[in-house]
Amino acid sequence: DEAASNAIRHKVATSLGYTGADGVDRVAHGIIDLVTTIMSGAIKEITIERGHDVREFHLFVFGGGGPLFGSELARNLNIPNVIVPPQPGNFSSIGMLLAEPRVDFTQTYLATVSEDGLADMDGVLRNLEVRAKTAMAAEIDAASIRYEHQAEMRYQGQMHSVRIDLLGGDTAASVTAGFEAMYRRRYGHLNADCPIEIIGLRVGAMVATEKPNLAQIAPRPASGDDSDPVPISRRSVYFRDVDARVDTPIYARTSLPIGFASVGPAIIEEYSATTVIAPGDDFSIGQLGEIWIKCGKEVGQ
Repeated sequence: DEAASNAIRHKVATSLGYTGADGVDRVAHGIIDLVTTIMSGAIKEITIERGHDVREFHLFVFGGGGPLFGSELARNLNIPNVIVPPQPGNFSSIGMLLAEPRVDFTQTYLATVSEDGLADMDGVLRNLEVRAKTAMAAEIDAASIRYEHQAEMRYQGQMHSVRIDLLGGDTAASVTAGFEAMYRRRYGHLNADCPIEIIGLRVGAMVATEKPNLAQIAPRPASGDDSDPVPISRRSVYFRDVDARVDTPIYARTSLPIGFASVGPAIIEEYSATTVIAPGDDFSIGQLGEIWIKCGKEVGQ
């Protein structure tokens, strides 16, 4: 902690004129603000810019750094709830263990959406299935293989495209309906007078496999005899919302049973991540061991 403070003080704060007692705190939080702004922009690209109201979603944070920024990001975007899964630093790895083996093959297929234009589509998809099965069989038992068909589509002349699912027995009418539903969902309007075209086909091949038993990482449920978990330490932590350092309890995540609830500020530490809970945030431990954080107020309030 002292090394980090010295680095910020000598490399950034002094150069910017932040020399007071709280100079390092303000500059450190300024760095966090810059990172939060960049991440907020990325979230807006896949929500607000696609017509979704971000306030209607929960923010799911994982990785080593996600829980550190979750509460700050939620405030910045006015998202009411944050969810931190068990083992957040290993969450992607756990996802790989739970995911089915999959390969995808694609092929360019240029055709206007008409019965004549779709005449050769089934043959191309069957050929992609053969290629996918051959690739899958070289790695694992592909006896239980199943396929997912998709088409990449756009309005004629546009640069961007959308991907729709093909359900088999597809007709020009069903493909058009699928494209228009996806396009309207993505962009909020249709170009009724513009021809629709397919520019590519995709086949995904998946095989069901045995999943690992994750019971060993499940937290213990709270019992009637349990007292509230005791913080492992306390620390002075700067929070921008109160513009001051606050004496903050530090919890070991493994000590928090299902059903435990409290109010921030708090820091929850574990091997793979650190979760920051701001003053006024409610937090609780869900039935799967996830941390639920309910933000107490929005940015700027």
